[in-house]
Amino acid sequence: VHDLHIMERHALSSAAGRRTKRIVDVLLAVLFGLGAPLWIWAVKDRPAFLRNIGRVLSGASTWVGFHPGRHRTFKLPRLRQGVIDAVTAQGLRPDPLTVDRVNITYAKDYHPWQDIRWTLGNLARLGD
Repeated sequence: VHDLHIMERHALSSAAGRRTKRIVDVLLAVLFGLGAPLWIWAVKDRPAFLRNIGRVLSGASTWVGFHPGRHRTFKLPRLRQGVIDAVTAQGLRPDPLTVDRVNITYAKDYHPWQDIRWTLGNLARLGD
């Protein structure tokens, strides 16, 4: 098992990275909640979208998470289940090598704008 010891200050393994991710999640959830009459028309499953807003606000989920099929040789930071994952959010095929690379990169090089871009870019899927 390999640990991701080479982590930058903004990595998801740091308290600052997790805090920033949580702030982005809450801000997006509030934005979606307040603008639900507008956003809801872009989402495939509207009731699930509203449930996901509540799940993210309560801290049970995050908007963007690791791909669930990640390889187990890497010890990634704990992250709540994502409404969408970093692999499919980018339109990539979830083959094992891609999943490992994307999950590792996402864990060590977290950027809030990336979450915002991927969440808004996958608006139709936020009700899945």
